[in-house]
Amino acid sequence: MPSEPKEFLKNVPVSWDNTKLLDGYPGEKIVIAREKGNQWYLGGLNGKEEKQTLKINFDFLGTGNFKLKLIKDGENDKSFAVEFIKVKKGDILNVECLSRGGFVAVIEK
Repeated sequence: MPSEPKEFLKNVPVSWDNTKLLDGYPGEKIVIAREKGNQWYLGGLNGKEEKQTLKINFDFLGTGNFKLKLIKDGENDKSFAVEFIKVKKGDILNVECLSRGGFVAVIEK
């Protein structure tokens, strides 16, 4: 396992200041954002048996530019891919997910 997923699991908070459902439908998908201090933690799950694109709408962010570290499905269900992306309020990011796959992300200024 690459270091990024391990680091994420070590550092993810256990209590939250704010929680927002960004997208979801029972049995199909969920994209959730949780805030702790000055960071947002995102998670998305594909509940379908086939690949699916999950959409992150960054309307919940404040003003300014943010850095997003995205940890998502890799080539198969045993691998991960990591991307670093600059985002701002109003941006939309599409994340390709494997069957029953998903992603996590951390956003900070």
